[in-house]
Amino acid sequence: MAILKKSAFVLVIPALAMVLSACMLSSIRGPELESGPDIEEGDEEVSPQAQGNGSEEEVIEPAFEGETLPCPPKGSTLYLGFDHALTINYSETSLTHFLHQGWLQLEVVDDQGAIAPLESPPLTYSMEGVMSEDCSLTGEGTMKPTAHGRCENGVVSLTIEENWLAYKGEMECIDRDGNVVIIPMNIPPMGIQTHTGKNGEGEVFYLVDSPEGYSSMRPFAAGSGYHTWTLYTEDIPLAPLVPEE
Repeated sequence: MAILKKSAFVLVIPALAMVLSACMLSSIRGPELESGPDIEEGDEEVSPQAQGNGSEEEVIEPAFEGETLPCPPKGSTLYLGFDHALTINYSETSLTHFLHQGWLQLEVVDDQGAIAPLESPPLTYSMEGVMSEDCSLTGEGTMKPTAHGRCENGVVSLTIEENWLAYKGEMECIDRDGNVVIIPMNIPPMGIQTHTGKNGEGEVFYLVDSPEGYSSMRPFAAGSGYHTWTLYTEDIPLAPLVPEE
């Protein structure tokens, strides 16, 4: 019985990988996504510092009314924070895809405000949930980010690339005889997702004099959740990311 159950569940892996890849896209909407579960309407950029009354179904981008800092000089460092969360609910499946918070260092590389990545450390993501009444899923993988762009008049435009690498986990199921069956759940890399903003010229961030930075949020193409990026002009304390011994 366990062998039959395992063979059946292994067939789910390619389909699940396709669904996740589709959900990770924030700006491509095809007919196959329009008929999927929990589709978010709209694909606008929004900052928590300037949110209106728009809901997740109708995201509104108000004009930025605050003061911006001047673009930093050549050699300066900026920090781009990542904090994504996505929930997929469909039939008996409920999965949460969570990117653990982390940062990418960026450097101003010339006097014209060009910005390039200083380093590109991998960030950890996890995915867990249930795939049926009898099966649960746990596991994690890594995402390697990079970004480049330009600063002009206190406004930073960044093309952000997120390279979602392989996922390794396991599915725990109860078969018809009540036995626990552990099945390796390895999903191939989902590929690079490129975010170029609503106008194709980059995600927009305003340089603000605040330790909270400036955040840009964009809904996933399917499922429920947001890509969240935050641009900081100040040093980011890395200590909280290191587990205490």
